[in-house]
This record gives sequence, C-alpha cells and structure tokens, in this order.
Amino acid sequence: MLNFFSKSKYISDYVPTEYTDIHSHIMHNIDDGAKNPEDSALLINTLLEIGTKNIISTPHTSTHIWNNSPEIIVKKREELNNIIPDLLTKSNFKVASEYLLDDSFLTLLENKQVLTYKDNHILVEFSYFNVPLNYQNIFFEIQLNGYQPILAHPERYSYFNNHPEVFEAIRKSGVKLQLNLLSLVGYYGPDVMKMADELLKRNLYDFTGSDLHHKMHCKALHDKIKLKHHSGLSSVMANNYYLLK
Repeated sequence: MLNFFSKSKYISDYVPTEYTDIHSHIMHNIDDGAKNPEDSALLINTLLEIGTKNIISTPHTSTHIWNNSPEIIVKKREELNNIIPDLLTKSNFKVASEYLLDDSFLTLLENKQVLTYKDNHILVEFSYFNVPLNYQNIFFEIQLNGYQPILAHPERYSYFNNHPEVFEAIRKSGVKLQLNLLSLVGYYGPDVMKMADELLKRNLYDFTGSDLHHKMHCKALHDKIKLKHHSGLSSVMANNYYLLK
C-alpha cells in the first residue's frame, strides 16, 4: 500500500488495493518462464509479497517458438491449480496470453483463437530484434476485429530508443501501453530505464505488469526504484483491476 507520508522508493510502496498483475510467465513448462512447479510457487509468492491480489498469467504465443493455443494454456492453469492449490487460493488466478505480432497472428485473431482480458483487451508484443514493418496496419486490423490491443513493455524495444514520439503516435491510434515493473528498478539496463522514465513523464502508460520469468526477476522486484518520474505509478497500477474478468 502507498504511504503518502513518506517518500516511496520500492515497487511495493505503490501497489494499490486489489492489485492485479496482468503480465507474468508463472506457469511451468509452457514457455520461457517457470520451469517446474517449484519455480511457479516462487514467482507467485513474490507477487503476493509485494501486495498482488489477482494474477493474470500470460504465456507467450508465437507460432514458430511457443505455439500455445487457448486450450493448452487453460489446461496448464488447471494443472497448476491441482499441484499447488493452497498457494493459488491466496490469489485470484486467471490466464490470457502474450502474442507476438508475427506472420500468423492475424490468422489466430480472425479465427478467434486467442485468450484475452476483460472486454477483448489483448496483450501483444513486438520482436526485440526488428520492428514489424506494418505494425500500424496490424494494430488497425486488431481493432477492426473487435479487440483492444495492449502493447507490452514498449520501453524495451531498443530500435525505438530516444524516440518516445513513436509511442505517442501508437497510443493515439488507440493502442494501450503496458509498463514492465522491472524497468523501474533498472533491471534491463539504463536505456530501457530512460525510456520508461520518459514515457511515464508523458503519461503514456495505461497498465503495468511484472513480466516475471525466474528467480532473478523475483529478486529485482524488491529493488529500489531508480526512475525520477514515478509519482503517478500507483494510478497506472490501479488501472489493471479493470482487466480482471
């Protein structure tokens, strides 16, 4: 909970009541996140430790790497619920997916083979190596098909370093933006942190997510915040609750 009478320097200081983490990879052996149920338990416990009440886990879906379907993801959720039910009863545990904007994504979308948040909000990501040349058209097609795109961790796309105006344009086109909490503590390096700081300064973020994958992420989530412009962070984090079905 945020203490208004002290200077908040940790992520947990900004966590609002009923915080919903909308981006994590806590389910084991389904993508590059948790490798086993013990890893899953560590990631879940870490989220609970910082004050998280609701968890929406978002395994990767990318046709040529993690070819997950809604059925595979829902089945994994049920499996994890059976393995560690006591831990999961401490949180409201849901699932969606994080979709790479690759050459097969629009086919999945048109066939309704996607897992979304409330009101058809869908989490998508760019490649870290190359920006999709037609991403504006893809965002338009997503909305045309009745979905609300949320772009995961815009601060992490290095090819847009020092170009926050790109994300201003993307947001004006109707796309929402999700900040990675680990960017606040400098986990991904100074360039990512600088971009996150600038996007926060410009009030461009709509949601936040932990993007937890492994124990190093868990440790970093307890580090001090290094950004300058984080006074509005709690309000952005509070928006997440809207996406809970």
